[in-house]
Amino acid sequence: MVGTPPPLQIGILMPTHLAIPLPGFLNDGCGYLDKQGPQFKLLGDGTMMTYCNKNTFTVLNLNDCIVNVLGGLKPRADDGLEGKFTDTCRGCKVDGEGVWCECGCEMFDGGYEESFINMSKCSLLS
Repeated sequence: MVGTPPPLQIGILMPTHLAIPLPGFLNDGCGYLDKQGPQFKLLGDGTMMTYCNKNTFTVLNLNDCIVNVLGGLKPRADDGLEGKFTDTCRGCKVDGEGVWCECGCEMFDGGYEESFINMSKCSLLS
């Protein structure tokens, strides 16, 4: 019959493997927040937003991952340093490769210099 929907099928999907984020997540299937806006949005509190893997809304707080060390952006290690790079950096943006910022260099004259961390080469499995 025309207009009759197919019968409802119910099934259970069993995962065959565990998906683990790999390096390059920023440019691996992530897309635009809207048709005219940026591909990634970075809020003042360090939260990055984008759509990844077939329009799954994705949020990641980069303050948990990145630290400002003497004006340079570095991956946060388990050495007791807190991330919170947005407390000492300004003008931050995210592109398909990483995070660009001007970070305060506390050791010298307190000025600002441009810094970049390539998050496409960071590994969560290290």
